[in-house]
Amino acid sequence: MTLLSFLQFYYKFIKGDKTMDKFKTKDIFEASFIYSQDVDLANLELDSNYYWFVFMQKENAEKLSSLYWSGKAEGNIKKFVDSLKTLKDLVFSRKRD
Repeated sequence: MTLLSFLQFYYKFIKGDKTMDKFKTKDIFEASFIYSQDVDLANLELDSNYYWFVFMQKENAEKLSSLYWSGKAEGNIKKFVDSLKTLKDLVFSRKRD
């Protein structure tokens, strides 16, 4: 853990930002499904060369993740594809320092 990431974590902890209330995934397809089910995307977090998709409504996102990974996910395919395009646009529009 770098000093910067420790300070960011400490700041969030002190300010009361409970990261435990958020759901994170690196899988863009899983994230697209969750996003297509109207779960709010909180932000993207850069971790080395990858982005974490961070969602609000952790409990709901976890249920959707379980459905996704068990092969029981259902939904509007057009909405899923639109969500995938949106998340890709977000990732590729971010400038890496």
